[in-house]
Amino acid sequence: MLKRLEELYSIKEVIGISCTLDSEGPLFNICHLKRQGDSIDIVEQKSCADKAELFRYLEGKRSLPLSLHLQGRGVLVKQLKGVETVTLEHILSVFPNYSEETYVNSYIAGVEVGWLALMKKELLEEMLQSFWSKELDVVRVFIGPAVAANILDQLNGYSGNYLFDGHVIQRDNETGQWQSYRYEMGLKATYAIKVQGTDITERSVMAYAAAFAVLMHRLVPNLQIDMTTVTDRFDELLQKQRFKTNGIAILIVLFVLLMVNTMLYMYYQDKYEAMNYQTKENFSNANELEKLSAAVANNDVLLLQLGWNGGLQKSWIINQLAKSIEGRKGIDWQKVEINPYTTRRLGGTVREADNRYKISIAGICLTLGELERWVRTLGHRPWVEQVEISRFVDQNKPNATGKDFVVTIHYTYAF
Repeated sequence: MLKRLEELYSIKEVIGISCTLDSEGPLFNICHLKRQGDSIDIVEQKSCADKAELFRYLEGKRSLPLSLHLQGRGVLVKQLKGVETVTLEHILSVFPNYSEETYVNSYIAGVEVGWLALMKKELLEEMLQSFWSKELDVVRVFIGPAVAANILDQLNGYSGNYLFDGHVIQRDNETGQWQSYRYEMGLKATYAIKVQGTDITERSVMAYAAAFAVLMHRLVPNLQIDMTTVTDRFDELLQKQRFKTNGIAILIVLFVLLMVNTMLYMYYQDKYEAMNYQTKENFSNANELEKLSAAVANNDVLLLQLGWNGGLQKSWIINQLAKSIEGRKGIDWQKVEINPYTTRRLGGTVREADNRYKISIAGICLTLGELERWVRTLGHRPWVEQVEISRFVDQNKPNATGKDFVVTIHYTYAF
């Protein structure tokens, strides 16, 4: 995971330029590298005869960082007795005119000796200014042979001997330290140069080394010259890379959050719709129940009005009552009501009385005894639950001989 994060924040692409200074003018060799995961690919190799041709080539590549290497006339290489770190005293011992205000230096230590490269700062600044005036971003500068130390393991050297584009290097294969070095402009290799098994022109080797040092700056020794203006540009490049990577990471996080939010919204929307449907269904069921209750109540009212008696036919009831009075004289029916429809007032409300399973018989009889005997006869019928004389009074007629009576019967069909 840490390795993956380092790759995200690393530089992905860089153009290495090796400038060989000559009396006839500078010659530029270019090697364009691109990093993809653990592999580094050579995108392009090219040579330019002068700055004009170089700048035409770089016209459409201003967004890419440049790593510049300088060699040839104007770059002096001196041997020092083997020291690990070079100091001002060491430099003055081989180059008494040296001053930090006038020169820049680069150093690589060998087995018994080291090699110190010197260049006038004025000449270097003039070269850099020509790039910066074209809005080309040079982020690393190397002089002399030192930068080649980072890539010798990738070259096809024989027994530690390397020869490419005038650089002759002998190295101890066990320690990796240089045993000898010399530079002869115009000296060429007698065999094809390969880097990590890929063909490369020998003129592009130092350009490759300069570009490689930028791509792998976290993993290889720091061999560039120390110039504040160049270092600041490199730091700015890293900040831009971090900003870009962080921006992409933030966008990815926001996108993931948006996706999660969308999924949660869809989930809870479905839940809401299901609950809303259930609520409406419950409400609909409640309305249906209310309507059903009202319908039942209306049916009950209709049953009261129709005198529904649980299945007994009124004709059968009338027939049974008529049989009960056969042979009896002195009893005369005037009115028979089965489940009589009546109303009653409670306060200001008029309601229907529940008279189901009730029979009211009104008539005239001569004596109370005859009426009571008939009532007792009715009381023995299986379908009669209760029978009583509700009214027995004189008739409201002159010279009347009989009495008005009302007999109330409560019956059942469960017999």
